[in-house]
Amino acid sequence: MHRKTNPDWRKLIGVLFFAGLMFAASGVWRLASGVWRLASGVWRLASGVWRLASGVWRLASGVWRLASGVGRAVIGSGVYSAC
Repeated sequence: MHRKTNPDWRKLIGVLFFAGLMFAASGVWRLASGVWRLASGVWRLASGVWRLASGVWRLASGVWRLASGVGRAVIGSGVYSAC
């Protein structure tokens, strides 16, 4: 005699499927969160490097302007004269 599938098994399969789906969704969420945190960290690092490079550039520019101004002043004062 052939018996029908027990409805409890169907419920169990449905619950397990739903739990697996939730577990997979949780894994995907954790992966996406990790990728976001990594991208955020890379962005912050790049931003810091950019700010550092900008500061170095501004410092070098200021030193160059100061040196060229001092050089012009020295040449203009006659302390240094080309023969």
